[in-house]
Amino acid sequence: METGANIPKLEVFDVLRGIAILAVFGYHWHIGMVDQYVSHDGVLMSFSGVTWNELYASFSPLNYGSAGVQLFLIISGFLIHYQFLQRGDGKLNIRRFFLRRFWRIYPPYLIVVLFFAFHDKERSIYHLFTDEGRLSLVTHLFMVHNLSGNNGIFFGINPSFWSIALEVQLYLIYPIFLILAGKIGIRRFCSILLLIHLGALVIIYLSKGGKPDKLSEMTFAGHYWIMWAAGALVAEEWHHQRRLIRISWLGWSALAAAYVLLQVFLLLFVYVSDILEAFLFAALVELCLHEPPKIWPWFRNMLISIGLCSYSIYLIHQPVIEPLMNYINWFDSSRFTPFLNGALVFGIVFLISWGMYQFLEQPSIKIGQKLAGSSRAK
Repeated sequence: METGANIPKLEVFDVLRGIAILAVFGYHWHIGMVDQYVSHDGVLMSFSGVTWNELYASFSPLNYGSAGVQLFLIISGFLIHYQFLQRGDGKLNIRRFFLRRFWRIYPPYLIVVLFFAFHDKERSIYHLFTDEGRLSLVTHLFMVHNLSGNNGIFFGINPSFWSIALEVQLYLIYPIFLILAGKIGIRRFCSILLLIHLGALVIIYLSKGGKPDKLSEMTFAGHYWIMWAAGALVAEEWHHQRRLIRISWLGWSALAAAYVLLQVFLLLFVYVSDILEAFLFAALVELCLHEPPKIWPWFRNMLISIGLCSYSIYLIHQPVIEPLMNYINWFDSSRFTPFLNGALVFGIVFLISWGMYQFLEQPSIKIGQKLAGSSRAK
């Protein structure tokens, strides 16, 4: 067996991006493949008469793949704040910051939005000639569709886009984060955000009879601010050569296992899973920085390649999974198992995304750097 090698400290973020997008892709593939989960009464899972298929559906690692969104948020919070700290002057150049963010995010997003909105006649008519369709298109173009209580708008063009809108909204309030964290200290500010977050969950639980009425009540920037801020807090501690969470790889693995088992208490899990994922991934990022994991070079390079084009993969993957799987099954349903089918679909998505990364993302990033007056490579 080939000996593993330590991952360089900041290169680990491309590896983690690769893991995050594989998790998200796996989750969306998984929910299209299973239709029976362990039954529950809303509070606890019931294991009476449970089948192996139901256990697999509920406790497969792929069923937890949506946590990849939390990992992306932690990575984003870390890198955005770490770049600010590296400048060393304690000042945020608003113009430069938003120019770089706009050209990093929006041009690829705009092209993909327009493609999925108008790629066939039916969707074109919907988005041009119906009130709901026009509203869906406009809110997607302005990246506020995650605030809509209408599921047709929320999920309309591409169900994954809600988290991209969320990310942009977190960029918009980053200057506020800097002001407040600078006044009272980043640790204290993050503690306040955590208390507000937990208090809001209690209020939603008590006022909504156990669950929110609309997804928009849980997918706006205020709900996820503490999770993004956790990444920024890790960056602050790393910049000042301090350690926030002292935990070993064994200890982290035990916490991850406890998180998985918490799903037995399903209603509790629904409410606290986001914040627990944020804590786990904040600890994971810090652990990777202080104790870089050993990994086979070929596997590391594969994850880095996936991580580099993870944004393009995220942009296009969810709407094309089912059509590509159906096409592969039609081509030769006797040869491909479901897992091989999924791997082939990911391979196709990766190749398209790599092209988008090279010919769409990179030129757009360079325009942003030029307009912002920055020569930094990343």
